[in-house]
Amino acid sequence: QLVLQFLGESVLLALLGLLLGMVLVELLLPVYANFLERDLVFSYTDGFSLSVLLGLVVVVGVLGGVYPALVLSAFKPARVLKANKSAESKGSATMRNVLVVFQFTVSIALIVATATVYGQMRYATSMDPGFEKEQLLALSGAGRPGAAEKQEVLLQRLRAIPGVTSVSATSEVPFSSNESNTTIRLPENPEAGSILIGVVQMDYDFLDTLKVPLVAGRNYSRDFALDSFPDRSTLKDGDKAYANVILNEAAVRRMGLGTAQEALGREFAMSLGEGENGAEGFFTVVGVVADMHLQSLKRLIRPELYLLSSKPLANVMVRFSGDPRAAAGDVESLWTSLFPDVPVDYEFVDEVAAKEFSQERDIATMLGTFSALAVIIACLGLYGLASFTAERRTKEIGIRRVLGAKVSNIVGLLLWQFSKPVLLANLVAWPIAVWGMLAWLESFPYRIDAWLLAPLCLLAGTIALSISWLTVGGNAARVARRSPVEALRYE
Repeated sequence: QLVLQFLGESVLLALLGLLLGMVLVELLLPVYANFLERDLVFSYTDGFSLSVLLGLVVVVGVLGGVYPALVLSAFKPARVLKANKSAESKGSATMRNVLVVFQFTVSIALIVATATVYGQMRYATSMDPGFEKEQLLALSGAGRPGAAEKQEVLLQRLRAIPGVTSVSATSEVPFSSNESNTTIRLPENPEAGSILIGVVQMDYDFLDTLKVPLVAGRNYSRDFALDSFPDRSTLKDGDKAYANVILNEAAVRRMGLGTAQEALGREFAMSLGEGENGAEGFFTVVGVVADMHLQSLKRLIRPELYLLSSKPLANVMVRFSGDPRAAAGDVESLWTSLFPDVPVDYEFVDEVAAKEFSQERDIATMLGTFSALAVIIACLGLYGLASFTAERRTKEIGIRRVLGAKVSNIVGLLLWQFSKPVLLANLVAWPIAVWGMLAWLESFPYRIDAWLLAPLCLLAGTIALSISWLTVGGNAARVARRSPVEALRYE
């Protein structure tokens, strides 16, 4: 009967928890769905869902009630009612401490994870991409049929817009998933074989528009005929084309050309057609620019060469000053007037960079929410345990007060007792959190230093310990200030 009573009470509590949980789901599901940008609906009429919910109630109820049911029903009445004998076993005290350690281990690990994800997100979004991404607009679709024919007109009209400081055509926009690669070879070093390298086509104003600094050499200029590379479609099999080229620092390293200054004047070859007798291009390095992230910030900077194209390109970059929305409105109006049949497609580059880490931002928010919930649950358990322990030690505290102990001594004693499981939880949580976060950080080529996890662990431990002190301290002070007469009047 006692076992059934305790199990029944536990299952009933779990059932009440389920009802309250369903209310919270209905209240928070729209917010969560909006956060995930997905349509989420929970059906209570589905047989599988109902069976899962009822099974959850039974499992949680039984797990929560089986221990007190078996332990309390096994007590011997003579032992329980005997004077000066505690009904508590050593095992029950150990079980309570294990649960406290487990709860705070989860809480501390989640706090470390939240801080790490947030720190990595801040590090990545504040990382210098190698060009000025603010006040920069990427206009796509300039190479579509109906727009490519008027690209030069578009560029001229864009430069005439008030507030526009620079305009450039390019084959790739920053942080796009598109990329073009080719293989090159070094005539002076045939042992190096074929070298894979990225290709970006651009016009004269590309580097100035993105404000990419030159490390060595010069930018493309209309004063040099070889700067402009001929259209591949005009080349025939067996033709040889010659042009100047600009590389980034990663390409200089990949090709083994030494320093940026030493790379100037060096030559390499690239096939411009298919088959053994296809056209071939020979390039002379005239400039080296600093590395920049044209691809995702989550990827290593690739070796790139920048070709000056003589044909219309797919995208247009617009550098502007002043209000971004006003500039975007002017660009959109101009595009619509020139290409009424081609939809306008533009993005602000700094907003695209921010979207790169939207997933990490969502993860940080979710981890922060779950960390708060875990801390609250741990503190509820700790508060209940502190209240129970303080009540059991009322007479001990009264005797200590009679013998001269101060309130601060009593509070310190109780705080130290409940600090021990929290400190143990830190020792358990830290290696688990560090291992998990190091594995997660491995997915980023540019990441925060691993040693930063140490202060994050200390911060999480300090937060957990402070919260436990706040939870226990008030209750401990209340018990310590109680008059010893109330505890000892019947002794």
